[in-house]
Amino acid sequence: MKRIEIEGPMWLGNASRRTIGIAEFRMDSSLLQINILYKTKKRGRLYPDPYYITRRDAFKYPQQRLKGGVVVRLVPIDDLKKEPYI
Repeated sequence: MKRIEIEGPMWLGNASRRTIGIAEFRMDSSLLQINILYKTKKRGRLYPDPYYITRRDAFKYPQQRLKGGVVVRLVPIDDLKKEPYI
């Protein structure tokens, strides 16, 4: 299992659908544990629990090329699992 830390979500298109970008070069394991570190001033971490997704599932989502040529997969936070895959 690969642990990946994300600084914060992106609000793409529909503001109610928060999305994270997972860099493809970081997906070197079949199971990914995602920790979203985004904090609010009043409530602390908005997503305190780890989330999980398989590499195969992550590659089903659209990709975006960032500056420097880094390719990320745009995964909605609602589609991440709160329990590890068994």
